[in-house]
Amino acid sequence: EEVPPQMREAILAFMLTIAIRNLRGQRKKHNSMLIHTSRFKDVQSSVKDAVSRSFEAISNQVQYNPQSKVVQEIKELYEQDFLPTTSEWPGDIQVFGWEEVYEELKKTVEKIQVFEINGNSKDALDYHQYKENGLNVIAVGGDKLSRGLTLEGLSITYYFRNTLMYDTLMQMGRWFGFRKGYMDLCRIYTSADIASNFEHLAIAMIELRHEFERLANQGKTPSEYAVRMLSHPTMTLT
Repeated sequence: EEVPPQMREAILAFMLTIAIRNLRGQRKKHNSMLIHTSRFKDVQSSVKDAVSRSFEAISNQVQYNPQSKVVQEIKELYEQDFLPTTSEWPGDIQVFGWEEVYEELKKTVEKIQVFEINGNSKDALDYHQYKENGLNVIAVGGDKLSRGLTLEGLSITYYFRNTLMYDTLMQMGRWFGFRKGYMDLCRIYTSADIASNFEHLAIAMIELRHEFERLANQGKTPSEYAVRMLSHPTMTLT
């Protein structure tokens, strides 16, 4: 029915990310935000509608009402989260004052689109079509987004779809990748359980690689060994 507080914060963070990347000279790059809460298309449609309404209201306040509560929220998010994170990040990263960021934000909000990505929707993530100026998109979806579709410039992920299958979480949890020049701006919004499961999965994958290396060093062939993999109390190995 309406956007929950954490999703709203994720949308504000996405707006900030685009504005800061623009100021860093990455103005014509793609920017994507992923919202993945359910595999059911009717749920995705209602989420997309709520996000569109909320974003339009936020956009209007940013453009036309500098004294609004929304603009104050964004300023606080920038000063309490983005600035400290960037200042602690390795390397010499340029930081910008709030006024400069806000002026860029007013231009940024005009270029953000909300897409629903599933079999029922006419929306299509055609990044090539926007290669000249970059696509800024909030993508709401489910299985289609978790099965090999690349989200260019993915910076903000709002992910609340739980799964108990190892391979499904690996495919859907594509949160860490090559983010040159904006890694400090990336954010993941999820539950403690999903974060814990993903951490367990990452450890399981590292152990599995070590297992392969150990068996390779012994000169074993696949027919000579059974692969061990770290199990989980609730998740299922696939």
